[in-house]
Amino acid sequence: MAPYLIDWTSYRETFEREAGAYLGKPVTVAGKASVRLLPTPTLNFTDVRVGDEDRPDLTIENIRAELELPGLLRGDVRVIQMRVDRPTLRLDIATLAQSRTGMGAEEDDGRLDPESVSLDSMEIISGQVLVFDSRTGQQWTASAVNAQLEARSLTGPGKIEGGLVQNGTALSFRASAGRMAPTGIVPLKVSMFSARLPFVTRLSGKILTREEDGLVYEGGFTTAELADMHEEEEPAANDGSGRAVVDAVGMFRLSADNLSLPEVQISYGLRDRPLQLAGDASVRFGATPYFDVNLDARQIDVDRALGGGPNDPVGISKAFTAFVENLKSLPLAPIDGELHLDAKGVVVGGSVIQAVGADLKPRSDGWHVDILSALLPGQTRIDLSGALQVSGTPRFKGTGKVESGRPAAFASWWRGEAGNATLVDRFSIESALDLTENQQTASDLVADIDGGIVRGSIDMR
Repeated sequence: MAPYLIDWTSYRETFEREAGAYLGKPVTVAGKASVRLLPTPTLNFTDVRVGDEDRPDLTIENIRAELELPGLLRGDVRVIQMRVDRPTLRLDIATLAQSRTGMGAEEDDGRLDPESVSLDSMEIISGQVLVFDSRTGQQWTASAVNAQLEARSLTGPGKIEGGLVQNGTALSFRASAGRMAPTGIVPLKVSMFSARLPFVTRLSGKILTREEDGLVYEGGFTTAELADMHEEEEPAANDGSGRAVVDAVGMFRLSADNLSLPEVQISYGLRDRPLQLAGDASVRFGATPYFDVNLDARQIDVDRALGGGPNDPVGISKAFTAFVENLKSLPLAPIDGELHLDAKGVVVGGSVIQAVGADLKPRSDGWHVDILSALLPGQTRIDLSGALQVSGTPRFKGTGKVESGRPAAFASWWRGEAGNATLVDRFSIESALDLTENQQTASDLVADIDGGIVRGSIDMR
């Protein structure tokens, strides 16, 4: 009869050779290795390293696993309970794009059949994940990774649930994977949320393991408030709280080289009168990361959002104040890119601003406005370009041009009365602008009023 406890430390080379052949990477057991056969087969390894010994892809301080004895006698490996203490995973995004995997292919090379291995319960304690991109030197760290995992076999199905800390924010996650198909496709659902942020993001799609650009995850996504989103349910139609909420839904394709959102719909505002945006987006990774976002809105009803609708439209000054306040919360982009915004109509002040368009590029303190144009009431067109500062005190510094074919109608909309504008048939004004909430300066001003040219500057406080 075999002894109850066998010291297999001297046989570590056998463990390392077999495990390395199965994983396709060198495996080193730098610590102790022991096996207890009775009453329950138990394996225990310390200081396990996978990958290059000097810089391993995975290190594990301690692994302890209890196995089912009858299953072993049948040639199956049923892990009743496994505990993995303080693992550290290092993942280079660049390597995911450099190779295609043969996962899912039928092989008979003498290795353990993944279908014969099952995990009843696997616990990960105090783990860490280091994700980096060797092409750019960028790195992201997730610490305090604690999770519970189970799998019917190593080819699925299985699920994992747990939490981690990233940039000081605690995140909870849940994922479930289906069985891998012979084509190497794995169905996968993922949900993520944080107690600090009132949103839950859900992904539902499939992992493609044999694409030319490496591993790919593609499918659909939703983002909604936690209070409005429950498992397999749609967001509530109206929570009645009067709060502005954000929901998003769309399609995605994620690889090591880029993230593509070919379809995205965003809803922002009160449930009964949200702002609806639709478009597409892409983010290129690598040495020169870059984003490109295109969003369109059929109509933005500021009168309903800030006022009483058509019967009680919001004043232009109030709408402008709200616009400035929203600028303060506009996020800064972490990488270079382009943002294209278009709206067919903006209802404000009891009238409609038409053909609103903006092309923006990020700056360290805000955004550069390549062009912002719109058709205002009174056959009036406005064009702006320059630097928009959103960090600290909002400020716009650039150039602007206003042309009006019906100044009286424009003045009535802007100020509520035509005033002296009734004396002017048309005008055009162009100048350099320096605009803040408390001071507006127009310099190098050139005004063409009914054919007469006026030059100068304006400073308002």
